[in-house]
Amino acid sequence: MVPEEFLLGFQALRVLNLSNTSIPQLPLSLIHLGELRVLVLRNCARLNELPPVGRLSKLQVLDCSGSGIQKLPEGMEQLSNLRELNLSSTMQLETFRAGLISRLSGLEILDMRESNYRWCLKTETNEGNATLE
Repeated sequence: MVPEEFLLGFQALRVLNLSNTSIPQLPLSLIHLGELRVLVLRNCARLNELPPVGRLSKLQVLDCSGSGIQKLPEGMEQLSNLRELNLSSTMQLETFRAGLISRLSGLEILDMRESNYRWCLKTETNEGNATLE
């Protein structure tokens, strides 16, 4: 467990790598890391939810590959500087808000290899699937 106040002492932190840890949740103090550019949560299988990320306006890389996340965090659409989103091997990912990808105007890399998510086109009526616009 990471104490809730732990990240408050790292206001200038640009890279946070918690890969391969057994962390079950991230502290809400993560939202105060205004300078954060890279958040790596690779192979954090016990992590199933992220705190809201909308205040991480400088975030460029979000790597959740191999994590247990079930849905993308609130505020994703506000990450205008996000260039890379790695969701590969996220077998628990169930929710992906329609139109989210089109709002991430700076996104250059979207990796969803070996994820459990199915996509459908906007013209299809499969409930629960993301739509490609």
